Amino acid sequence: MRAPARSDHEVNRATPSQRFSALIVSSLVFLACAEQPVQSAPELSVERPQADTSALAPPELAPAPEVATRFASLVWKGGIPSGVVPLPPQRHGHQRHYLLANEGAGIRVEEFVPGAGRQAHWLSVPMTGSNRRVSHHDAQGALVMVEVFEAGGASLTRRDSAGRRIDLGCARITCERDLEGRSLSETCLTQRGEVVADRHGVAIWRYTRDALGRIIEERSYQADGTPVRPLGARYFGLKHVFDDHGLKIQSLRLDDTGMVLASSMGGFSSEAVRTGRSLAPFLLHFLPLVRAFLVVAMPALPLFHLLAPAKPSQ
Repeated sequence: MRAPARSDHEVNRATPSQRFSALIVSSLVFLACAEQPVQSAPELSVERPQADTSALAPPELAPAPEVATRFASLVWKGGIPSGVVPLPPQRHGHQRHYLLANEGAGIRVEEFVPGAGRQAHWLSVPMTGSNRRVSHHDAQGALVMVEVFEAGGASLTRRDSAGRRIDLGCARITCERDLEGRSLSETCLTQRGEVVADRHGVAIWRYTRDALGRIIEERSYQADGTPVRPLGARYFGLKHVFDDHGLKIQSLRLDDTGMVLASSMGGFSSEAVRTGRSLAPFLLHFLPLVRAFLVVAMPALPLFHLLAPAKPSQ
């Protein structure tokens, strides 16, 4: 038999204890649902282009240049040394060369000779204004001479390690320079400005330079401009020849007119003449004759062999 239906009033009519129990149960259900993580919709991975920060980063420093460099020759400009014809490492043991390096505010130069190591060295340091001081040292490091260049190299003085003048008669040396500041002549002057001979017996030295600034010819003169031999020398000047590596391969000794007297090459010296004139122009005239003789004589050598008497057989 079906139970009679209850009215809405009977359904909503609940005791306070039942309502409290229903509240507790609903609270527990809410807390249980709150502890479970809520699964959110997956984020779409959008690849964003990265900003170029290379412009903001500090620039990469270039490698520092080599402090010391070796050269085949030296050129001085008002007491400032500069090297010409840089040498690769494979050439260091085959020819005389120079090592240039900065030392404080100055420049240090060292001379190296194959088989002998370091020889002389120089130190060039600035002074007041455009003056410059160059100290010369031997292979053991002892001070030999001090040069002081004044007015950018227009004049200079030379003194020994004790401070005394190298040339007692030369109170000052004036220099004629080219546009690059390289010396073209040196003139010995007294305290009064008179031209006199130095310790070599030469009053004026004149130099001819090549495109690199190397001295390729040097001549010596008296105060009146007359060519003169340096004391103890048999020549009036020198002419130098260099190869592609900057090595000086020949030195020619000149007479008073600039003609070749003798030459030295690789440690060997040959005197051309003893009368003050060179034989080189005369020898050049004989070269065609020697060549013609060889052209005629070489084909005739087999004929001389046929005309020679045969050896008797033993």
